[in-house]
Amino acid sequence: MKTLGKYLLLIAFLILIVNRGAYAEVPPEIKKILKRGELVVAMYDQDIPPYFENKNKTLSGLDVDLCEALAKSLGVKLKIKLIPKADQYSDILKQLDDKNVDLVAAALYPSLDRSKEVRFTESYDTVDFLFLLNRKTLAKENLKVQKIQDLNKKSVNLTTFTTSIFDPIQTLLPMASITRSEKREVVHGACVKDGNHGCYIDELDYLRWKKKDPAVGLLLDKLKTSYKRPVSLAVHWKNQHLSYWVDQAIKSYKSDGTLDAIFKKHNWRLVE
Repeated sequence: MKTLGKYLLLIAFLILIVNRGAYAEVPPEIKKILKRGELVVAMYDQDIPPYFENKNKTLSGLDVDLCEALAKSLGVKLKIKLIPKADQYSDILKQLDDKNVDLVAAALYPSLDRSKEVRFTESYDTVDFLFLLNRKTLAKENLKVQKIQDLNKKSVNLTTFTTSIFDPIQTLLPMASITRSEKREVVHGACVKDGNHGCYIDELDYLRWKKKDPAVGLLLDKLKTSYKRPVSLAVHWKNQHLSYWVDQAIKSYKSDGTLDAIFKKHNWRLVE
């Protein structure tokens, strides 16, 4: 028995050494996740389909499944931290200052200003930008628009978001009168107002808007542009190793079909 006890103790000691050695080579931010046994991801406490929805207290969406895949690849569980009253990107990105939050998933798109404060990962989706044209105003002015350049025949009134990082309006339409706002309701309201010609927003915002108010599809015509924005996750600016690992994981999911399966599950790109 003594021999067996010594043998088991030796095995336990060797396992301890191996584990200590293995963890010593793991970057601290990843080591923290492994020790915790959870990948903690902050998300908005509101529906942002197809990325995130909370139906009957069940979380689902592209971001949820992607983060589930990341947690599985790390060999840990996924924990989602819902952030209430996060109305702007800055509100949700502040969650990365919490040492217990590893990632933010909120249909985020990178910008130069935001990249000064956080690290954005490899993109896992792209979203098109649209001109939404007010049918009533165009009809009153007998203005037929089949391409963007058709709007450059006169001074048109358009609205867009102050924070838009892909804003070609002034270049494409130098005669346009542009109103910018940080508030979604202001941009949407101006877009359908009689006398205004429309707005410039991304397709994700349009789909959410149309889902909330189906009449929007009857009031506005869509005119797609060649401009797209990438959608990424965000990590703390100090966590370069975690950022690199997530980049490699997303690239792997793109090549092995994991990401395609997630898109297919949520019928994304087949919405319209």
